[in-house]
Amino acid sequence: MHCPISNTPLPLLHAFHLRSPLPVNDVPGHTVSMFTISRISPEDWKEARALRLRALEQDPMAFGSTLAREESLEPAEWERRLRENHWYWAHGEQGPVGLAVCMPEDGDVRARRLISMWVEERVRGTAVASELFWKVASCAYGDGADRLVFCVMSDNTRAKAFYEREGALQLDRASTEGSGVATARTEEPYELWLPGRLLDQRS
Repeated sequence: MHCPISNTPLPLLHAFHLRSPLPVNDVPGHTVSMFTISRISPEDWKEARALRLRALEQDPMAFGSTLAREESLEPAEWERRLRENHWYWAHGEQGPVGLAVCMPEDGDVRARRLISMWVEERVRGTAVASELFWKVASCAYGDGADRLVFCVMSDNTRAKAFYEREGALQLDRASTEGSGVATARTEEPYELWLPGRLLDQRS
């Protein structure tokens, strides 16, 4: 289900994070190694599938889909997803630690949708999530969009706080998502406006 979007611009105040060893969850002495953000190719669908299923297994209440539903998808469907949309992962020395997807927004050629955003617990509180989020924002802008839209479960306060720190605006409308979860839950729509001059500073 796609959430509604508004036409109210939002100024962005964001700067790049340095790619250096980062503290994990602000715990002194614990670091995560260097990581890269890159697009996942259709040929890597098995790895993309494994990462997506891991996200659904570890944080089932963060998404509108379920582990059982996506485990049942055929290889051709995973390849189609990777071919038709932009899938990115954060990859470190020990493997992938985060995932985010940029896809077209139905009925609005000037917007792109962020879905499937997730990072492992051990790297939360570092720059990994921010870099993934802005990689999708840059992808959307480069594809001709002026807005990035997405939804967050209303009870996911940590995710909402993250997106608001990154400059996203919570809209005043909500929708009920019940097709992929056991009980209906409320999603809250967000949008991020994409002025090119600010994204250019991040490249």
